[in-house]
Amino acid sequence: MKSVKSIGLAVLCTLALMAGTASAQSSSGFYVGLAGGASFLSDSDFDVLGAVNVDNEYDPGYAVAGFAGYDFGSVWTLGGVRLEGEISYRQNDIDVHSVAALGGDQPGSDGEASALAFMANVYNDFLPGSPFRPYVGAGVGAAVVDFSGYRIAAIPNVLDDDDTTFAWQLMAGVSYDLTEQMSLGAEYRYFAAEPELTSSPATQSVNNDVDYDSHSIFIRLNYRL
Repeated sequence: MKSVKSIGLAVLCTLALMAGTASAQSSSGFYVGLAGGASFLSDSDFDVLGAVNVDNEYDPGYAVAGFAGYDFGSVWTLGGVRLEGEISYRQNDIDVHSVAALGGDQPGSDGEASALAFMANVYNDFLPGSPFRPYVGAGVGAAVVDFSGYRIAAIPNVLDDDDTTFAWQLMAGVSYDLTEQMSLGAEYRYFAAEPELTSSPATQSVNNDVDYDSHSIFIRLNYRL
């Protein structure tokens, strides 16, 4: 009987501590944070020499972000709302260029794709009164997308250009309160932009709208001010 009472008391104490933490975390306030993880860039393609298509496959890369925002706490029936400003950077190296007109995968494939983005995000926390909070979000902004040093053995200078363009993203993740001020989270993010890039004079300077579609897995650390 004593053991049952002890277990019950321990459970009540745990719930009380969780409630206290949740109360602190669900209040409104400013926060800052950092995020980092892996970036997986979808295949893309562009034209050279008039209508010769070059397909690009990428190695896994990395993504990092810094952000600052304001948590409004619980504001409607679906939970809490956060507004956030963010600077992020992601980079992926070329795995291989494939050119059907030249027989497929090309030796000497090289190059890298990167995006420096400035985004405004909005998040919805579904359980703002809990230390464990799933959330979704969306963001819009601008990105400097750079396709640098694209080359193959047959054509050493294929594409080296950048463009500043509109970008958007969708996010989904979970966050857990480590302390009253600090939380740790895991997040999936889809980021998209469509820069207009010009292939090199060596390939007759063809203008291309190139898809930049990135899937990222982030670990986020938030600190409440």
